[in-house]
Amino acid sequence: MIRMLFGLLLIAVGLSPVTGCSGVQLASPIAIRGLVIRNDSAADLRNIEMLVEKTRTVVNCSYIPARGQFSTEFPLREYQGNYVIVSFAQGGRTYKTRPLYAQISDDLDRSEPVEVVVIIDPRGQVSVQLSP
Repeated sequence: MIRMLFGLLLIAVGLSPVTGCSGVQLASPIAIRGLVIRNDSAADLRNIEMLVEKTRTVVNCSYIPARGQFSTEFPLREYQGNYVIVSFAQGGRTYKTRPLYAQISDDLDRSEPVEVVVIIDPRGQVSVQLSP
């Protein structure tokens, strides 16, 4: 459990300020207060793994129930902006994403800390967002 929480902390630090894959730097820093992995599907997720390739940080979570989530908070960290790769098993199939960058809304209030939210939808598609 401690290893997983430490890994989650490093993921937040390992993400970088980009919009899509363009690599555009943000004008002002964004503080990250936590991480959420949300299963929006009707099937359980197993063997969830998130890799921040730049830092070689790996986070594992063995199980998230259908329509469930895992979340954690940690001391504020500045959003750094590396991509993540997510893999998991669902319904007897194994999924692995291409490199994903967090989606940052143009109207995000950068003066308030946010969470990194990883969403796995019913089709096995994964998105990463910064959310208030």
